[in-house]
Amino acid sequence: MVMEDLSDHRIWRGELINNVYYPQAASQLGEYLAQTLFHTSDFYLPPHEKKAQVAQFINPEMCEITEDLFFNDPYQVHERNSYPAALEADVAALRDDAQLKLAVAALKHRFFSHAEALLHGDIHSGSIFVAEGSFKAIDAEFGFFGPIGFDIGTAIGNLLLNYCGLPGHLGIRDAAAAREQRLSDIQQFWTTFAERFQALAAERSRDAALAWPGYASAFLKKVWADAVGFCGTELIRRSVGLSHVADIDTIQDEAMRHECLRHAITLGKALIVIAGRIDSVDELIARIRQYG
Repeated sequence: MVMEDLSDHRIWRGELINNVYYPQAASQLGEYLAQTLFHTSDFYLPPHEKKAQVAQFINPEMCEITEDLFFNDPYQVHERNSYPAALEADVAALRDDAQLKLAVAALKHRFFSHAEALLHGDIHSGSIFVAEGSFKAIDAEFGFFGPIGFDIGTAIGNLLLNYCGLPGHLGIRDAAAAREQRLSDIQQFWTTFAERFQALAAERSRDAALAWPGYASAFLKKVWADAVGFCGTELIRRSVGLSHVADIDTIQDEAMRHECLRHAITLGKALIVIAGRIDSVDELIARIRQYG
């Protein structure tokens, strides 16, 4: 067993809530996911080794928790769900939206069936320690081989939960600059991930077909579409499901807290439905601004 003293680090979520900025964190998150996801993917692992690792990390009990919390509970009446009574109409609208539920079903099916790489499985700002120049990811007990876009989307979703909650902590006017920084973090995170993944694919792909010029770029377009959809499921499940986030739950003003939750639900719903039409991180940011 190897242990590391992280007493000089802070949980990233708390720092984001307190508007403490770590300029390297978003790019380090992109680098971390590019390295771990590429090196456990078909681009790098020989087929027999990849299949053996898929079996080793099947993790059915933890996957079942994720499947329920992300793709089932928020879209039905369930005792695990938790949200203010003032949002009942918003939550009922999720249950009644056929187009939304079809899109969620497609995302769940991808989660079931696309063993693209070994995921962290629960990567969010509460599972990341930061210090000046340093980044540490923890709590990978939900890891399994799944769609790469799930880790990417979960990470983006948590930055957006902070984006939605900032007016409740800083006030609407003072939150403007911090919210722009979150959007910049999202852009920096995805750009770093995509550039590094493509560089690794060009340098280290072992499969002759997957190494063909242009394929890694085409593959990342599919990853991006998945990521936008999974991002939406993270926004919704953290707003109406069992497990909430301090970015919104610690807002003292009840009316403002409800508005921040409503914003997260509305944004999440939109991203799930239109994920396939959002072709770039710049377009994602434009859509986020469109929804407030």
